[in-house]
Order: sequence, then structure tokens, then C-alpha cells
Amino acid sequence: MEKYLKIVFFVQIFVIAVLVYYSIQLRQKQQSLSSHINNTPTSEHITESTSNPDQETLIAGFQSLKNTFKGLWKRESNHSAAHSSSDESTGNSAYLANTLEKESSLVVSVEEEPTENPAQNLSDLLFSLELYDLPAAKTEVFSHTLGSEYEDIKRRFSPDAHLSIIKYGSDDFKNSTLRDKLNQVLTIKLYVIVRFHNAIDFPMISRLKRAGFSPLNQFPLSEYIDKKLGVFYVRYHKLLPAVSRLTNIADVYILTQYTARGFYQLGMKSLAVNDNLELQINIPFSKNGRELLYKKNTIAGTTNFSEKASDPLKSLVSVPFAKGQIVTFHSDLSYKIDLEQLVDTHIIVQGKNYTIKPYLATMQEQAPEIHQEFTQFSEKIVPSAYIDSLIRRIDTNAPISDLWKQLTRILDREINYDWQKRDLFFSGNLTYYNIKDMYMTAEELGRKRVGACTERTALEIAVLRKLGIASRAATRLYHIYTEIYIPNAGWTTTSLTLNEIPLNAAADENMSYFVSWEPNHPIRLKWEGYLYPNIIY
Repeated sequence: MEKYLKIVFFVQIFVIAVLVYYSIQLRQKQQSLSSHINNTPTSEHITESTSNPDQETLIAGFQSLKNTFKGLWKRESNHSAAHSSSDESTGNSAYLANTLEKESSLVVSVEEEPTENPAQNLSDLLFSLELYDLPAAKTEVFSHTLGSEYEDIKRRFSPDAHLSIIKYGSDDFKNSTLRDKLNQVLTIKLYVIVRFHNAIDFPMISRLKRAGFSPLNQFPLSEYIDKKLGVFYVRYHKLLPAVSRLTNIADVYILTQYTARGFYQLGMKSLAVNDNLELQINIPFSKNGRELLYKKNTIAGTTNFSEKASDPLKSLVSVPFAKGQIVTFHSDLSYKIDLEQLVDTHIIVQGKNYTIKPYLATMQEQAPEIHQEFTQFSEKIVPSAYIDSLIRRIDTNAPISDLWKQLTRILDREINYDWQKRDLFFSGNLTYYNIKDMYMTAEELGRKRVGACTERTALEIAVLRKLGIASRAATRLYHIYTEIYIPNAGWTTTSLTLNEIPLNAAADENMSYFVSWEPNHPIRLKWEGYLYPNIIY
């Protein structure tokens, strides 16, 4: 029994040491961040998540364990009283108290030691990345961070006129307009370069997952094992809690401009014979914050087709289809991505300056044709009793950005997403005779309350147009969403992602299509593609 209690005692001493270490580490990290990012506003839920409950829990747990261990030690001392003097027992208790005190002071002294030179460390770590096209115009960002190491790093990477970064939490970031805009769209996902104090291990991978960090591309996070530098995809509002709690994180750099490369592919399988089917395929194009640098379009699966003169954003081809034949449109792509320009196109950023009455007056003065065209109802965008009920539950005196958020919250509660339709479509197992068959009307969705992004977009547009707000459908790879016209800002998005490949925006009051064909013909579609920053391990 005595041997068992001694084993338990030393195990508990070890646990105490670990708890003391992490509680002090968390406290110092929190104090450091408070002085470092003291001007960063956060939403209510972020404030709650960064109040450091882990630290309080650790301290409370430490005190509880300390009291428990004192009791255990007392029982052990009583158990061995026949074999030891009372002086020895007192000495052992004093030894335990001294040990705890020394453990605490030891952790503090380690934490207070000067850390290694961050510039030198980052310069060494960057050698493990290929950062294509480091911009001469943006050298001050790296030069300030890396000092004399910058030129050495520059020689190891080929130049990229578009790469730019900003250090999260720095004065440059806190004083930037980008920070102000990001604080309005907290859930946007960003690409960040993260530097770690120690090499990433499996426990750190687990913590990163829980903190919301995803890999740069579709590879597993285990690819980051044993590295001290990584590029991640993470929501903006999760950065502060992560930096607060993950003490292994040394620095975070947000990619503000970069080159992204990828491809877009649309496969079309004919289920019948047609000698002359006309396909209109939408081609990826430039949009605010996304400058198309390179595009190479090809059509595979047939050599017997004729391409007709058409809109530069569309490819109009005539293809003879045999039953079972698959024709694939493929486009290799390269974009310049500008984060601030992208965020600036969001309705939450641009829609706060107008309520409906001033909006209507300004639209009649500045853009009467757009307002007339994009407030009309159409074949699928139709009014209904459900739309009227939605409007009654919205504060129509609120700014358009708030009005949009109210509508979104209601629809999130009342419209269920059609996962079955989504899975069938993206697996290429849905057959369409006409692309308009892809979605039901806004009225039908109001009755069924189950739909995918196509139906949801039609419903959103119907509500907005009923209120007199000019709106249209837009398409990107894997998604159809709503755009809203705001005076002096133009078309603004309600759905923003850095990996977007823009395909189409409605030219009239009707919905937007990424492909269409005439005459009616049974076709199955397969949508594929990706767009990632041009940073490779």
C-alpha cells in the first residue's frame, strides 16, 4: 500500500507541474496579446471565446488538485507513522510545498528567457516553401520581417509580382482599411502563413483542426508534420482565439494579394442522339478582386464541332452528339487575387449606407435602367404569399446590409438544404432536358421548404425585388448566389470565397446559367475544378 501511494504521489506531482506550466504559459500569452492586439474589435462571440476560460479552469483545477494531494500526503504520512517520526512527516510535507514552489518559479524563469531571433528563424523556415513570384514592389513586407536574410530568401524563389502579406496583429494591420472591412465580414476564410515555435506534431495537428485551420489544398493536415511553417485556410474570426490559445503559434501572416492557379471543367454526357446540338458554355472571367491573368480553353471528346462568334464571356459551339457520348469543356486558369478588393464587394460592407427609401431615390437618379430591369419578376422569380410573409418579418427601415442579414437568418431556419439533390448533381447523376429544369420557382420553394442554392437564390431575389431592390443571380464553380446593386458600388455579392471561379451573372431579370443548350435534349452534367494560391510545399 505504501509503495502504491508513493507511485500515485509522484504521478500527481507530475500532473501539477504540467498544470502550472500551461497556466502560466496561457497567462503570459494572454497578457502579450492584450498589449499586441488591444485595438482589434471583435464580435460578441469572439470576445467570449477569447476570455481564456482554459486558464481559469487550469488554475482552479490546480488548486483543487493541490488540496487533494495534501490530503493524500497526509494519509500516506499517517499510514507510515509506525515506521517514521513526526519530524520526517513534517519534513516530507514541507518538501512537497517547496517542490510546488520551485516548479512554479522554474516555469516562469523559462518563459522569461529571451526567445530566438524571429527574423532568423522565419528566414530558415521559408526555405521549405516555393513562393512563386515574390514581388519587387512588396519587398518591404518581407524585408522588415527578415532583415538581412531577405536577399538570401529572394534568391531562392522565382519572382511573383502579385504576392503580398501583412502580419496579423501588427500596427500596419491594426491601422489598415483591410482590418476594418474584415471586421464586418468576420466569417470570411483567409489564406495565412503560420510560423510555429516548435515543429508541428500530431497533438498540434489536432489542436489546429479544432481551431478551424484547414490545409492549403485538399491534402490532409498530416502533411504539415515536422514543419515549423505552414499555409492554412481559416476563418478570420478564428484567428484571434487561435493565436491566444495555441501557444506554439509564433506569427501569422495574411495573404493579401497572390497568384492563384487552377482549372474549370464541365462534362456533358448525352443520353440520346442529336445531330446538331447548340451548347452555350460560360467561360471563367475577371471580376472585382479577381483579375484573370491566363486562360486556355479546350474541348475534348469530339473533333466534330464548330465554334460560333459570340459574347467573349461565352463559348457557343454546335456539337453532333451520339448516345452516351461525353464532351468536356476544360479551362486552365491563373488569377491575381486581391483580398481587400474582394471584401469591398460584399453587401455587408457596401449596403450599410442605404435604407430602402433613399436607395430607391438614388437608383432612380443614377441607374434607372438597371433598377427597372432587375426589379421585375420572371419565369422562376415570382411573388407568393410566403414572400409576403417574409417581408412582414423583416425590418424594412433597416440598412440594406442588415435587411439582408435578417432575411438570411429567417431562411436558414425555415428552408432545409436539399442534400440529396446536391449529391446527385455533383456526382453527375441528374438528367436535364433543359437547364431551366435545374430548379423550381420561388413560389414552389416557399411551399416545399426544401431546396438547393438555385432555389434559395430565386427566393432571395423574389423578396428583394418585391422590396424594390435591384438583384440578380450569379454563378461560380459549385454555387449560384444573389448579387445586389448598390449605388456608387455596383453589383455586390452576398457570398464570398477566395477560391471562387466566376462563371456568369444574369444579363436580365432571369436566372443565371453556366451552360445551356437548344433544342431540349437529355444531358447529364459533371462540374469540377479548383483554385488555390500558387504556394507549393
